[in-house]
Amino acid sequence: SRNPIVICTLLGVIFNQIFKQHLPHIIDYTLTPITQSFTGTALFYLGLTMTGRLNRLHARLVITVFLLSVFKSILFPLIL
Repeated sequence: SRNPIVICTLLGVIFNQIFKQHLPHIIDYTLTPITQSFTGTALFYLGLTMTGRLNRLHARLVITVFLLSVFKSILFPLIL
């Protein structure tokens, strides 16, 4: 499969099994909120690609979804 989400997930699992490394606490603390939003983002992307309507979406809707994702992934962890 050439889906970047699948490729990155598989590479992450493989490297984790081989090297058994842990991230430093500050990096782990910073990346945890981003990784928690991965599933929702992946499902959203999957839905867009399966319906084939990515080119039919209105720019306003795409911008709204993008801004909501940014707020959830980056700004909320900084505020909290």
